Amino acid sequence: YAATMDSGWGGWDVTVARGPWDRARILVGAENHGGTKRLYRLRCMPVLSGLARAGLGLLAVGAALLMTGHPIAGLACAVAGAGAGAGIACQLNGFSMRMRRLIDQAAGAAGLTPLDRVGRDRMPTGAPRMA
Repeated sequence: YAATMDSGWGGWDVTVARGPWDRARILVGAENHGGTKRLYRLRCMPVLSGLARAGLGLLAVGAALLMTGHPIAGLACAVAGAGAGAGIACQLNGFSMRMRRLIDQAAGAAGLTPLDRVGRDRMPTGAPRMA
């Protein structure tokens, strides 16, 4: 996995990539509750890479070609774009599940207690408040 840290001015902390299609942005927020009590909120969002966006762009090009009277080229681009879209959806789904497991393993290794676990109702934490 390749990881990139944000400069501090973006809306995320780390980008993790695996291959040309899989990419996720991770955002971490920490709340200090006195002493050693801390609550870390982590958000992991899958993101399309440039190559994935180009693959999906074939779908739009195919639709435009079909509307302008180029049925063979339009159909070829649309089919290629739809295939790319299906492949990207499968890759992103697998990568999202893999990232969830990696984050859970890292949290467990650090001795952190998760507030929500797969298959268990979420624990109420209250609404976020501004300082």
